[in-house]
Amino acid sequence: MWIAKPLDALSSDEKSLLLLRGPVPLSQTFLWQEAAQASGARSFLVLNVERRVGGFVHTFDGQSFECVNGPILNWDRPDLIAGEIAVFAQAVSKLSRSFRSMTLAPRWELLNAQQRLSSLPMQPTEIDQASTLLIPVERTVAAQYQRVQPRMRRTLARAQRAGVRVEFRDLDESALEGFFQGMQEFGVKKGFFVPPWEWFQKFTLSSCFESISFQILNSRVQDLSSQLLVAHTPVSSHYLFGYDLRLSESSLSTAAVAHFHVLEH
Repeated sequence: MWIAKPLDALSSDEKSLLLLRGPVPLSQTFLWQEAAQASGARSFLVLNVERRVGGFVHTFDGQSFECVNGPILNWDRPDLIAGEIAVFAQAVSKLSRSFRSMTLAPRWELLNAQQRLSSLPMQPTEIDQASTLLIPVERTVAAQYQRVQPRMRRTLARAQRAGVRVEFRDLDESALEGFFQGMQEFGVKKGFFVPPWEWFQKFTLSSCFESISFQILNSRVQDLSSQLLVAHTPVSSHYLFGYDLRLSESSLSTAAVAHFHVLEH
């Protein structure tokens, strides 16, 4: 049996069904969907109750639906994928009388991408190079240091000699406001999209039963500084957004130091 319901109409039992699949992508969590709704979207859970396959979709106009980094299917059973994706799409099409299209926007690991694409009963319309990197965390700082490229080692050594300081700060509204303002200014300069304040506020500050915590990491020296927003789950950490503030030209990279300290932490 498939269910297809708005996020706000889900019962606690229905919410727990998806979580039984284990760790899911951050963009397929209830917390992310609540943030999307705070930005003006409408989110829906489309789920096969018995198989526990499906996922979240959202729409801004009731016509075009998008499934980001999903749906969750039985990828270890390629013979089932065509049927599962067909029924999933059919269930999504019934969410609105104005339905016109559904877009899948996956961001899979490189080793899984080709296998999963070949299991889908359609050809991708386009493939974008995403900026997502998966980095294993080693047991010791020394082992982590050996994993990085020689150029990064030189960058870290130069920053250490220059006295770059790094500090973590647990997220509160004051810290988030400062980070959001810096992100907006940086986004305008560099020409990339920054979600609205409502998204950041709902995603990071709202109380939720999901065990996700957030920190801001600040790396600075003299007139150079970087800030990163990091989400921690029980099994991984996610670098979400970050920006640099440079008041002068310098070969130092406070951002590189910040990223490495996230791995250390």
